[in-house]
Order: sequence, then structure tokens, then C-alpha cells
Amino acid sequence: ILLLNRELGDEQQAAAEMDWVAGCAAGAAGIVACQPFDTVKVRLQTMPLTGAQYRSMGACAAAIVRQESVTGLYKGMLSPLLGCSALYAVLFGVQQAALARLDHSPGSHALAGLVSGTAQSLLGAPLELSKIRLQIQGMGVNYRHSGSYSKRYSNSVSCLFKVVREEGVAGGLFRGLPITVLRDAPSFALYFYMYESLCNWSLAPGNRPRSELSLLWSGLFGGVVGCVAWFSIYPIDTVKSELQANSALSHRAIIHQIYRSAGVAGFYRGVVPCMLRAASQNSVVFVTVELIRKLAPCVPSGS
Repeated sequence: ILLLNRELGDEQQAAAEMDWVAGCAAGAAGIVACQPFDTVKVRLQTMPLTGAQYRSMGACAAAIVRQESVTGLYKGMLSPLLGCSALYAVLFGVQQAALARLDHSPGSHALAGLVSGTAQSLLGAPLELSKIRLQIQGMGVNYRHSGSYSKRYSNSVSCLFKVVREEGVAGGLFRGLPITVLRDAPSFALYFYMYESLCNWSLAPGNRPRSELSLLWSGLFGGVVGCVAWFSIYPIDTVKSELQANSALSHRAIIHQIYRSAGVAGFYRGVVPCMLRAASQNSVVFVTVELIRKLAPCVPSGS
């Protein structure tokens, strides 16, 4: 990525570097705001298909709070908090670096999103595996009445080390990498294409410059594109979550098991909290990115 930036002019390099910073801040802000939605989503996706443990999103959240206290909703947050800062830095940094070699049409944003989505998957796959393993740990155990309950993983770092030791690197740490790329590459192409198209639409009257885009519109557009992008690949995400949670099954076995037990609806378990998280998190992400761009306009690095 540093090599990509090295080939750019001063102003383009400054823009790419600013998007690294903006993406890093946006990732952290989005995770802090929306982690409870993600925990509920993962619990619903990975609960047993027979004798469902939670009847609804609300029942799942209430059970987590009752059995594990409010902190249960924030299980595994350290990994995505640190990781998402890096993920969004890669996402926006690579997207800007790729865009510098293209024009700024919505189609070019889609292509740059495809490249940046693929790049961030390499980091995202192990981080999401750690997050999912921690989120499902102790599912159904009442911590308040089970003082002897022994946790398999104490934190995100111990989880990653234990996975590498017991399951290896390719089959453990990077388990689910191909399906993560399959999920992220097209979804981020759609994500950036839609966001740029909506921004162009809002600025079209009077042919106003991008600097006049309001943060209100940025937040609204971010929420919309986040929901659309996530919904478009949600069945893939369900299979990925189950694959990373359960090291004994292949993705084909998981697809067959879900379809046989619950039909097409089984691939959309947890979609409501996912949409709530996608709307709020991506609103925060794009407001943060656009705010940083406004507060720190890019200038040539020698200036």
C-alpha cells in the first residue's frame, strides 16, 4: 500500500494519507456505537437451528443482559475496536489510492471499492474469527449462577493464539478467508458506488462542489448504503459466521444444514439487528470521514 501511495503526486498522496486517518477514526467510532447490535446478530446467526434459543432480537438482547450483564453485549469488542480502525484505514486508504489512478465517476468508485474490499479482507478474516468465537462463548450460560464456568478464551489475543496453536494458520487463523473476500469485494464495490452516486445526486442542483455536502446528507447516505450493501450479501455472512464459529464443518455442509433445517429464511437469521447496526455504524463512519476531510483539507505534502 505504501508502494501504491509512492507513485502518486503530492496532492494525491496527501489525500490518500488523510483517508487512512479518516478511516481509522471512523472505524473506531462505528464499533463503539454499534457493538451490541453485532453481538445479537452473531448470536442469532450461530444459535442451534433446532430448538431455537432466542425467539427474536429483543429476546436475545434481554437474555444476554439477564445472564451475562450489559457487558455481555460488548463481548469481543477489543478485537474489532483495534481491528476496525485498521480495517477502515485500509478500506478508505486503498480506495483513495486506487481512485487516484482512475477518474472519479461512480463506476471508478465501485472498482476502487472492489480492490479495497479485497485488501481489507486479509486483515478482517482473522479479526472477525476472534470476535465471533468470543461473542458465542458461554451462549446460554447464566454467569450470575455459574461461578465455576470456565471460559475457553480470556480475550481477543488469547483467542487468536489458541486458534493458531490448535487449528493452525491456514485452517484456523484464516478460516473463512475465501468467503470473507466473496462477501466484502462485491459489497464494498456496491457500497462506494451507491455513496458516490447519492452524493452526486444531492450536489447536482447548482453543480455545487463536494465541499458543500452537508454532514446530515453524509450520515443519511451512509446509513442507506450500509443497509443495502449488507442486505445484498447477508446469506454469505451467515455462512461465514457459522464457518468461523464451528471449525468442524465445511461451508458446503453449513449451507446444506441451514437450508435443510430452516429453508431460505435460515440464511437471514439476525438480519434485523444487522440492518440496525449497518444503518447506525455507516452513518457514523461517513460523517466521521467527511468531517475529517472538511477539518483537515489535503494540501501538497511539501507545502
